[in-house]
Amino acid sequence: MIFLLVISILLAFAINYYYGNATDIEGSFSRIPDFEVSESYQPITSITIIVAARNEEKNIEACLRSLVSQQYPKELLEIIIVDDWSEDKTTETVEAYQQGYPDINLKLVKLSEVSPEITSKKAAISCAVTQASGQLIVTTDADCEAHFLWLQTIAAFYEQEKPKMILGPVDFVHKNSRFAQMQNLEFLGLMATTAVFANKNKPIMCNGANLAYEREAFNEVNGFADNNNIPSGDDVFLMLKIAEKYPNSIKFLKSREAIVLTQPQETVKDFFNQRKRWLSKRPGYKNKILIKTAFAVYIANLACIISLVTALVSFSVFAWFIVLIIWPFKILRDYSLLHSVTKWFKKDQLMKWFFIEEPLVILYVVLIGIFGNSGKYLWKGRKIKPSKIE
Repeated sequence: MIFLLVISILLAFAINYYYGNATDIEGSFSRIPDFEVSESYQPITSITIIVAARNEEKNIEACLRSLVSQQYPKELLEIIIVDDWSEDKTTETVEAYQQGYPDINLKLVKLSEVSPEITSKKAAISCAVTQASGQLIVTTDADCEAHFLWLQTIAAFYEQEKPKMILGPVDFVHKNSRFAQMQNLEFLGLMATTAVFANKNKPIMCNGANLAYEREAFNEVNGFADNNNIPSGDDVFLMLKIAEKYPNSIKFLKSREAIVLTQPQETVKDFFNQRKRWLSKRPGYKNKILIKTAFAVYIANLACIISLVTALVSFSVFAWFIVLIIWPFKILRDYSLLHSVTKWFKKDQLMKWFFIEEPLVILYVVLIGIFGNSGKYLWKGRKIKPSKIE
C-alpha cells in the first residue's frame, strides 16, 4: 500500500502541473500570431551565419546550397563555416563552394589551424564570433537546410521586435520510417514548449539549429564562459545568460518561412547518444522554471510506468484504477497538444502513429532519465563524458 501511496502522490503532482502545463502550451501556441514580412521590406541588418561542422561530408553541401541561395543583400551577409577537426571531406566541399560562389562572402575557419588545443562546438562558435562582422549572429547546423526567405524573415522580425535573441522553429526532413516519425512528433512538442515559454518571457529551451542573437549581447555575457566544461549546451546556456542580463528580450519567431529542417537520427543508438548529449547539460541548469518543468515532465512519465508495473505486480483494483486514470489522461493530453502543433507545421500525417508510439516515448523518457548520465557517449566520432571531450 505504501507503493500505491507513492503512485497517488506522483499522479497528483503530474495532474496538477504537467497536464495543466500541457493544456496551457497547446492553447498558447495556437494564440501566438504568425509573423509576416511586408512586401516592401528592405533589410538593413548585417548578418553573420555561423555553422560549426565536424564530419559532415554527407550533409554540408545541402546546407551550403540553402545558405548561398538566401534572398538577402550580399553586402549584408557573411557566412562562416568552422571546421571542427573533420576527418572526412567536409572542408573540401566548403572550399569548392568558395570557388563556385565568389560573390558570396563565405569564409572557412579550421580549428586545427587556430590552435591544436581547441575543439568542440562551443569553441568553434566562439572562434567564429571573434571574426564575425555582422550585427546579428545566426547559427544553424551543418546537417540543416533553410527556406530561401529564412534570413529575410529573421531580419524583419529583429528590426521590428528588437530582441536580443530570436528562437527559430526547427522541423525534421520528411522520412517515411516510423522511427523518424516518432522523433518528429516528440520534437514538435519540444518546439511548442520552446515557443510558448519564450512568448511568456520565461524561455527554458531553444535549438542551435535555428538561433539568432546580437553579437554585442554574446560578448556582453561572455559567450560560453562558465559552462565550457560541459560539451553540450551552446544554445540553452547562452539563452539563459542573455535572458538573465536582458529580461524579456528573448522572442520566438513563429513563421513557416523561418523553419529550418534538420535530420532525424538514423538508428536507435544514435538517438540515445543524442539524448544523452542533451541530458549532459542538466548539471549546469540553474533556471528554476526550467528545472521545475523538466522535473514535472519526467515525473508524469515515471508515474505512468510505476503505476502500470504496480498494477501488474499487485493485481490491486486500486492500482488498476490509477492506471486507467493516468494513462488515458496523459495520452489524450499529449495527442491534443501534438495535433495542434503538427497542424501548424503541416505534419498532420505524423499523428496516425501516435497511439502506438506514445507508450514507447513514455518508456524511453524514463530510461534516459535513469541511465542518461552514466558513462560516455559517442558524438561525431568522439567519445564524450559530461565534463570533457576525448
